[in-house]
Amino acid sequence: SPNPASTQTCLQASPELALPLPWQCFNATGQVLAEGAFRQMPGCIELKGWPGGTYYIKVLSKENVYVLPLIVQ
Repeated sequence: SPNPASTQTCLQASPELALPLPWQCFNATGQVLAEGAFRQMPGCIELKGWPGGTYYIKVLSKENVYVLPLIVQ
């Protein structure tokens, strides 16, 4: 996954995680800016038009919640 990124970021999840994997992207204040579901791996999120800054990608599996930082240039 490119970090920092400018046009897209892609995530590779462990093969044991069942698809689809819902995700949300939010900013430092917790506002949800985008959401969707990864239906295949690697799962990519388009970032074109996003203002530069730090965001967080939350990925929800049946067992866990993963939060990953993302820097958009």
